[in-house]
Amino acid sequence: MLHLRKEEVEAGRSLEEEQNIYNERMKLLYQKWAELQITRLETKVVWSNDAFNTFNELHQRVADLRGAIWLHFWMKGAFAGPGATVDNSYERVRENDTIIYYLNDDDEFTKKVRSSIENIEQFFTPKVRKT
Repeated sequence: MLHLRKEEVEAGRSLEEEQNIYNERMKLLYQKWAELQITRLETKVVWSNDAFNTFNELHQRVADLRGAIWLHFWMKGAFAGPGATVDNSYERVRENDTIIYYLNDDDEFTKKVRSSIENIEQFFTPKVRKT
């Protein structure tokens, strides 16, 4: 859920405010992904390229989300110059919204994210010693 600051909305900057909120959220995601990249590289050294590549699907989900957020703002006209037309049909917006908005545990994007994580867990669980 987004909470736009009242003064930004009243000043006519609601789109910029929404972009700032998403930017802050993505910064957090990128920080976590950077930490995971260190682990990913370490797994390559310790185990193999297969260990490194196990993270590829999750990396693709991060890229999917980044692209969907960009498209979200493109369809709102954030990056379109004067006179540009943007395909923001209902179907296109709805399809994109299924990525950027968490709907429930059974939505397609959530399933893809969960599957990507489960693949990583399945690969490493037998390799990690349990104490």
